Amino acid sequence: MNPLQIQHYKGRAFYKVVPESLIPSDWCNDPDLLDAVPDAQELNDYGYETRFINPIPILGQADDALYLFKDGDKFYFWGGISSCVHCVDSPKDIIGILDCLTRNWEEEGFRYHEIEAT
Repeated sequence: MNPLQIQHYKGRAFYKVVPESLIPSDWCNDPDLLDAVPDAQELNDYGYETRFINPIPILGQADDALYLFKDGDKFYFWGGISSCVHCVDSPKDIIGILDCLTRNWEEEGFRYHEIEAT
């Protein structure tokens, strides 16, 4: 089963993670929280030009203002202290990412790199 399915809320698409039991503690998929993830135009305004076409939020962590979203076939993190975008290099699928988020990220093989704004 595909663990992601698109839902719509306030006219914006976001991914609802199914089943709920996969959501790591301290994270959520509340659409009101996920509304903080910039759309493509906002990311363009931040200097990411046209790299992003349709960023669809998946999860948010309110305490750190950190968000996981997907654009095309890649996963990204937005926010935190620097409000930068980081591309997830591994794992490549949502199940692996969720598994890493429940443990020590880097010890579990979680790898990412920052995307430079222009």
